[in-house]
Amino acid sequence: MRKPGKSQISILRSLYHSPQPIKRFSSLKNVLLNLQSKDLIQISEDSVSITDQGKNVFEIFKIGIPSPEEFDIKSKDKNDFETLDKQADLLVEKHPGLFDPLIALYREKRNSLDSEEIKKVRKILSALTRQKSTHAEMIKMSYEGCNKLKIGKKFGISRERVRQIIEKYEGYYTLVGTKEWCLRELEKLVDSETQPKVFPVNEILRAHHTKLEGSIKEHFTTAQKFGKLRDKCR
Repeated sequence: MRKPGKSQISILRSLYHSPQPIKRFSSLKNVLLNLQSKDLIQISEDSVSITDQGKNVFEIFKIGIPSPEEFDIKSKDKNDFETLDKQADLLVEKHPGLFDPLIALYREKRNSLDSEEIKKVRKILSALTRQKSTHAEMIKMSYEGCNKLKIGKKFGISRERVRQIIEKYEGYYTLVGTKEWCLRELEKLVDSETQPKVFPVNEILRAHHTKLEGSIKEHFTTAQKFGKLRDKCR
């Protein structure tokens, strides 16, 4: 048997002393199925547990068995993750698509975050979801095409302060002008029930967002009659 990969080892270690809720590994579905196919874990409707063969893997490859004390310390993070999960779900619900990079990063790395990384993610999610926070709304307004002066006037702060706040979350929200952003915004404009789909005219693109028309021209060539986009790189 080949030595398990890092993600597989992380899962096996977390299961060594007791089963875990299956939702904890929601972002690692393929890894779970791979471990199950090797009879290293057992998946039920609500939980995942390690098999005897899975425990033997630790001894075969000298991965190291976590002590009960070490496991107890790690299990204390459970409440942290439950809170973070709720905050992530709330962010998706309130601002669908806007913070996809942050949500994807959290869910992908959820089971391999160390204590320092957890603190960082907690700080970001808390700042964006707490009741009186305006940061997410500022980023949303910027995403929708509002300039920093207009945003600052709404929240009673300077344009420079708006820039500082938005810049702090760079890399955690969807950037305006990317291919992914273009496609997401076009989905809002094109009626999926209309066949054939009609590509929006330039006036509609500009009215929807000031940067949409230029971004489409930058990344795609269009066949307006059929509502199709072709990547310029092809």
